[in-house]
Amino acid sequence: MRVSTESIRPVLVAVVVAGVLTAVLVQLRGVPLWMADFDVYLAAGNAARQGHSLYDLRIDTAAFSDMKYTYPPFAAVLFEPLTFLSGIVVQSLSVFANALAMGGVLWLALGMAGVTDRRRKASFMAAGIVATMLLTPVLANTALGQVNVLVMLAVLVDFSPAMPKRWRGVATGFVVGVKLLPVLFVAYFVCTGSWKPAARAIVTFLGTVVVGFLVLPADSREYWLRGVVFEANRVADLADVQNQSVPGLIARASYGLSNSVWWLPVSALVAAAGLFGATWAYRRGEELLALTVVAFTGILASPVTWPHHVVWIVPVLVWLWYARWNADSRLPRIVFGLLVLWFVVPTFVLAVPESWRDHQLTVAQQVVVAVSGYFVITVVALALLPVWSRRLRTVEVT
Repeated sequence: MRVSTESIRPVLVAVVVAGVLTAVLVQLRGVPLWMADFDVYLAAGNAARQGHSLYDLRIDTAAFSDMKYTYPPFAAVLFEPLTFLSGIVVQSLSVFANALAMGGVLWLALGMAGVTDRRRKASFMAAGIVATMLLTPVLANTALGQVNVLVMLAVLVDFSPAMPKRWRGVATGFVVGVKLLPVLFVAYFVCTGSWKPAARAIVTFLGTVVVGFLVLPADSREYWLRGVVFEANRVADLADVQNQSVPGLIARASYGLSNSVWWLPVSALVAAAGLFGATWAYRRGEELLALTVVAFTGILASPVTWPHHVVWIVPVLVWLWYARWNADSRLPRIVFGLLVLWFVVPTFVLAVPESWRDHQLTVAQQVVVAVSGYFVITVVALALLPVWSRRLRTVEVT
């Protein structure tokens, strides 16, 4: 089958731009945060290869000490092949994969927002890959060697109209097996009546668990059967000032609150409210909006949410620019500009001193933490969904 130049141009554009960005960003290697989380992934891959316990690991990086592995065993199986590569090669691959994945995110988000012209999408994607790297969550994700952009891409692929129906749900189930945060998208399948994709997602996720038990049986028993999966304090103390979730806010307000599973009912209530809003958006034909509502609901409901988890701001910005508005679009464009400014300026870093970590905060300090980060802006944005609804044209779901 012949492949036209028109069909491969977006891929070539994304590859070239991602390659150039990789060459530029790898120069950040002297920054202390550089690949701190990626070092944990590699340590887990090494432990899996050498038969050491994943959940006894204590990893010291240039930025942090005594870091623990917090993902399911299946993720360590995926990281294992990376341990055979040299440091600079594997780190460059991480940056390249993140930049390329961002291109895919932009391409899919533009399509879901109604942009159909391929040249226009390719041009926007090329500029967008570079521009989004200036957003604090995305830059932090790339510098730390995180996988959040890759997870976001997998979810968007699953919900893309181009995804064959017989495969829908598989990508979501797979990334839930790697990182549990996207599990809310499985619930979203159920809420929108997409029973077969939900079943595929669950079966795929269970398949990752089975692979984990076959390859790393001891670690799998530790994680799934002995409660490690519920140990939120493996990631960090919930009261950590960088935690941008509802459980984090509550933990800071009640400093010293045990890191037990008290956060589960709180997170369940937040998730239920967010899924209600996402289902409403879906029924209005605004699936890109619905997906971002699910993503940010997960960010609020998670026991621990770091600023680099908020990479979902990228499809939000695409939706704001291209959504189907009833009247003039000045307000959405103004909001777009304000959000770009907010997410480019590292307000949290500027407003919250490092000395506030691991200390009980005053009420005023807690307000600064909530406002300067992404917590308040996320809550306000979700609460304003009914207001945005009056500015959107209803599109029938087919």
